[in-house]
Amino acid sequence: MTELIYGPKIYVDTRDLSMSGHIIMSGFWEKWVTDVFRATVRPGMTVCDIGSHCGYFALIAAQLVGASGKVHCFEPNPLLHDNLFKSKMINGFYHMEIHPVAVADRDKEETLFVPHHLAASASLSEKVAESVAAIDPVKPVKVRAINLENYLGDVLVDVLKVDIEGYEPYVLPSLLNMMDRVNHPRMFMEFNPKAWTDQGFSCLQLLRGITDRGYRIDIIRHDSTLSSASPDELLASPTVHTHFDLLISRNQEGLFESRKGDQAS
Repeated sequence: MTELIYGPKIYVDTRDLSMSGHIIMSGFWEKWVTDVFRATVRPGMTVCDIGSHCGYFALIAAQLVGASGKVHCFEPNPLLHDNLFKSKMINGFYHMEIHPVAVADRDKEETLFVPHHLAASASLSEKVAESVAAIDPVKPVKVRAINLENYLGDVLVDVLKVDIEGYEPYVLPSLLNMMDRVNHPRMFMEFNPKAWTDQGFSCLQLLRGITDRGYRIDIIRHDSTLSSASPDELLASPTVHTHFDLLISRNQEGLFESRKGDQAS
């Protein structure tokens, strides 16, 4: 167990080489995303953390929404469930619900490909797993998968955080349907162009599907600022990293700036 610089205590698996060491030594993970995420989540909101891993963002969300809000934490990897439960209980975050399932395009049994050391790279995508397997042995695990829109029913979700290692294109249509039902929805999403393309998806078509529905796309830069980009501009943007961290919203004005002074450094 360790403690985040933002307050919550968290149980992590020290054998994991993807996130755990950074959280133990620094008390945070991907601070640029965390800054914008903390600036977005408000008391009383409902938040879905899809691909929760050790529960880092779910715990931060649970702290911010408070007992009047709700956090739904989705993580299919059975090796992480015990630590997620312990993190929930030691913080007293009883408004954080853990769902031990994968989020997919429909209800079904799926194969989750779990790396031995890089647990945060577990994916339902066999193509993504093949690239990870080149550096870390991967074990296939059968898991239950659900369609989130059907699973949550009438629940209105204010903030979605989606990091499912290249499987985002399969769930994007239903997530956008859920966003359409909320006045000021926000979705934090990892966008890995190579992973999407390797699976046969058109990145341009998927991104235009977002903006055609009236949403804007912002790149979360590593200095915690937002940079608006059209689908064409995003695909033309250079990056030294394997992915972009995106914020998808109708209107983000005022949210980030209003909490800047309240963020831990």
